[in-house]
Amino acid sequence: MARLGLWAFVGLLLASGLGVAGPRDAEPDPLNELRVEYREASTRNRVISVRRESQVRILKRALDLRTDEAIAWVLAMIRTAAGVDLQRDALRLLAEEVPHRDDVVRLFREFVAPKHPLRPLARDFMLDWAIRKGERPFLLRLFESGDTEDRFLAVQALGRIGAPESLECAWKLLENPRWIVRSSTVVHCGTLATAMRRHEGDEAARFLLLLQRDSRFRPDDAGALRQATRTWRYIDLTRYIDLKELSHPDGVRREMMARFMGRAGFEGARAPLLALAKNRRERVEVRAAATESLGWLRLARADLARELAVLLTDPKPEVRSAAIVALAHLGVKSAVAALLPQLKSESEAEIRAALAKQFQLPPETDWARWLGSKDCALSQGT
Repeated sequence: MARLGLWAFVGLLLASGLGVAGPRDAEPDPLNELRVEYREASTRNRVISVRRESQVRILKRALDLRTDEAIAWVLAMIRTAAGVDLQRDALRLLAEEVPHRDDVVRLFREFVAPKHPLRPLARDFMLDWAIRKGERPFLLRLFESGDTEDRFLAVQALGRIGAPESLECAWKLLENPRWIVRSSTVVHCGTLATAMRRHEGDEAARFLLLLQRDSRFRPDDAGALRQATRTWRYIDLTRYIDLKELSHPDGVRREMMARFMGRAGFEGARAPLLALAKNRRERVEVRAAATESLGWLRLARADLARELAVLLTDPKPEVRSAAIVALAHLGVKSAVAALLPQLKSESEAEIRAALAKQFQLPPETDWARWLGSKDCALSQGT
């Protein structure tokens, strides 16, 4: 009976939770609590946007735990999430909080699948990752298997990490006649020029020569081309470009070289370009190309402005128009006095129209006011 009474007493202690550790004394599991909150948030809110915000906040708190188990749970929730919007917000959260983890990179790689609605977001993340890690294999796969925009992005990234394959890939794009310029994306010649920044040598120089001759090359791409050759000038650009090309028997070749030397900012070409521009026996297309190219040079600008001002009265309208554009690009205030009468002249309507198109101005532009405005390069010069 005594033994029975002892066991009854122990039973009372267990029932009251005294003397023996029970469930209420166990350590709380914060991840388990977040799991419960997440399930409740997924069913409690009928307004989708409110529900999504609650879910993302909970996922953020899970990431803050900084444990492998918590991050693995977040990744699982993203994979099984109901709705692309929730996945998009959660992926952005991952990119901000834990972008360097291998399991996170693997998840983003899954979303790069073709035609996935979140592919652009995942692709941008993977491009940043590839540049940071120098992952040439991923970039090459993207180039070979992606669409046109993928291929330009891959070339751009390969160029940034100095991969030798960027030149080969850029050649493939230049030689492909099917793509068209999309200014709002990276699909343009400027991207290909930028990819050449870490390349030097005859092959890169030949590529840029043909690039600036391509019908898809725009004036906006010239800046990227000059940046691509910025180091060449210090190691003697004449190793790659022969000034004798400006006197080549083929007039088209002379015109191409004249444009390239200006766009490349090759100061050593000033004298031969000026000679071409003034040579009235030269083809007018070559003269105009040489004249406009002089506007991209930056040495002795005031002297060069005086030389260009002489061409404002040239008999050929193409040369006069190129001289106006060159002076505007050169940015020398002293040229305003020479330009203003030219722009006001009744006989120069065609040139005014060309200049308005070049600088995206309305046809009825007040030229005197424009020449003194901050929008004109001349007002910014010396």
